[in-house]
Amino acid sequence: SGGTVTQNVVITVTGTSDAPTVSASEDFVVSEEDLTNGNSGALIFTGDVGLNFNDYSSAGLSAKLKTSGAIPLDPSGALFDLSSDGVPMGYSLLTRADGTQKLTGFNFRTGEIAFVLDLDIVADGSGGFKVVYSFELRGNLDHLGIGAGDSIPLDFTVTAKNSAGETAENTFTVTINDD
Repeated sequence: SGGTVTQNVVITVTGTSDAPTVSASEDFVVSEEDLTNGNSGALIFTGDVGLNFNDYSSAGLSAKLKTSGAIPLDPSGALFDLSSDGVPMGYSLLTRADGTQKLTGFNFRTGEIAFVLDLDIVADGSGGFKVVYSFELRGNLDHLGIGAGDSIPLDFTVTAKNSAGETAENTFTVTINDD
């Protein structure tokens, strides 16, 4: 009586991986007339891409734009065909070490930045993570032959990938109204 027994116990925890989930995205309408003089200044808008991770850690998560090289693609896979002051747009795409991206659209001749789109992965307040964006309109875009009337709808498609390699895709729209 009063003796003790020592025994090694092996506990195996088997987890499951949930693919990223899709919810409604937050779309925005911006107007060039709100820029200083209708052509410069900066307007910044933020929104939820509608891609969510149930992962407990942000390690290994990524959010990437649908592109061909640095040129953004619309949901059908067509290249964005934008210009500013009659000059085709150039694009710079930065992929950060944390798996997020920053896209800059600029006037190819002058280098003047027309817009910046920044993707980020943030805590969602319920133990998971979500993909958010900020869109900064810095200059004007040409509105000839694109979109309906005086608006250019920019449909950005984002693919979220979790640490297990599972993916989900969603699209959000930033509509730019002419000044």
